[in-house]
Amino acid sequence: MPEKEVVIPDMIFESDYTVVFFVSSLDEKLGPLFTRLVNGEVIDYWFSWDVLRFGEDKYVVVLEIGWDVEESVALAIPMDAWHYLPLIRRKGMVALVTNAPVPTGELQDLIHDSAEFQPWTLVIRNAERGMDELADEVSSLEEPDETSVYLVRLLRGQISSDGSVYIH
Repeated sequence: MPEKEVVIPDMIFESDYTVVFFVSSLDEKLGPLFTRLVNGEVIDYWFSWDVLRFGEDKYVVVLEIGWDVEESVALAIPMDAWHYLPLIRRKGMVALVTNAPVPTGELQDLIHDSAEFQPWTLVIRNAERGMDELADEVSSLEEPDETSVYLVRLLRGQISSDGSVYIH
């Protein structure tokens, strides 16, 4: 992954259908994208999974979501949130929620003027795509450690979000 800012979500949680990343620090970056979507523009997006290693046994999983040629955001999933990885694999969707500025246009008239929190959501479908390749990448580390082995098992769906081990 080329050098870029990686943002840690304010909050990660599970809903009935998706894993939700709330990231307030991306408001300005995503505002123009949401404006384009509200105005009816169809925007092709891409996403990729990566892992960054910090020290001997410290890793961060990164989900990068991009659109247009050079526009993207990178979300860090720290080790204490890895239990969401099997949920992403199972549910297949990630929702990126931010409090982006209200887009202009007809939709603005529908939103109450006094509302301070006006969330916008970008849904990434088939978000589990690429997790097997990332698991292969992590398992091919020259000196695997306990943490990397655990991450591989999470990415491959061999461990559930509650820590149950699946035997295949």
